[in-house]
Formats: sequence, C-alpha cells, structure tokens
Amino acid sequence: CVGGEEIVMKKYPNVTWSWCAAHVFNLLLEDMCGHKKIVVDESGLNPFKVIFKRLRWIVKAVSSSQKLSAIFVRKSAYKKLLNPNATRFATNFLMAQRALELRRPLQEMVIDDKWQSYRERLPVRGKTVGHMTRAKAEELKQWIQQDAFWAQVKSTVNFFILLVKMLCEFDGDSPQSVW
Repeated sequence: CVGGEEIVMKKYPNVTWSWCAAHVFNLLLEDMCGHKKIVVDESGLNPFKVIFKRLRWIVKAVSSSQKLSAIFVRKSAYKKLLNPNATRFATNFLMAQRALELRRPLQEMVIDDKWQSYRERLPVRGKTVGHMTRAKAEELKQWIQQDAFWAQVKSTVNFFILLVKMLCEFDGDSPQSVW
C-alpha cells in the first residue's frame, strides 16, 4: 500500500493516488480498539481499550509460560490463543474472538490441579517487572473465571463483527488475509 504510491506516481503521473481501502479501514478499527478516542462511554473513556488490554495480558501470560501453555494445551489441543500481530488485519478482534471461543478451556486450565501446583511454586514477589507472581496468577484466574468479563468480551466481538466483515470484503484474497 504505502510504498506503491511512489512507484505508481513515477510511472503514471496523471493517475490520482488513493489509499488502499482495506488498510484505511484497518487503521480505523485499530483506533476504535483503543488507540484513539473515537468510541467513548459516558465517562469519556474508550470501553474497548480496557477489554483488549486485559485480553492481551491473559494471552501473553498463557503463551509466554511453558507451564501454563502445557496446562492449556491439555484443555484445548486443537486451537491456540492468538497473540495480537501488527502485520495482521483486525488483530485485536481476532484475538478476542479466539479467546471467547476458548473460554471454557481457559477456565478449565485455572481449576486444574497442575494450575494449583504452578501457582504455589511462583514467588510471592517478582524478580523483575512483568514476572508472574502468586498475586498475578490469582488475578489472572479471577479474570478468566469472571462471567462479567466474558460478557464484555462477547459484546465487544459482537460490536466489531460487522466491521470486520466489511474489512474482509475490502481486503479480498490478499496473502495477508486470515479469513
């Protein structure tokens, strides 16, 4: 998209340049997901930003720990959580949609005996920022088990689904498509 403008304009100076609709629409989706205050609630905050931030934390915690990943894979052998990816369109939506799909395996993971063993072996205090501690593991478990959180995730997915379908139409069959 971006690099193509210069090439086209040199070869065809009379052509009017316009941005790729799929790229522009994806940028709008990213902004709506929390990067900008396009969507705001009564308090002036973007309601999606908190949801996506929490989901990224859950996905990162499970994906970056070999022990948690091993427990999770026993509960969901066929599907993995999706990490947000800067090169993929609608990345936050896809992460939320997959997490919602894998809600039950996530919830089964945090009540498994191996989870309890994992949590008990964690340090009370982290050695560095971002290290998993018992308190963070307990917070992770609470968020995963919280019905209200999953209701918000479902509402978020429902809000974005038609917009993402429009993006699919704009994007067509490009190699970047994950539809």
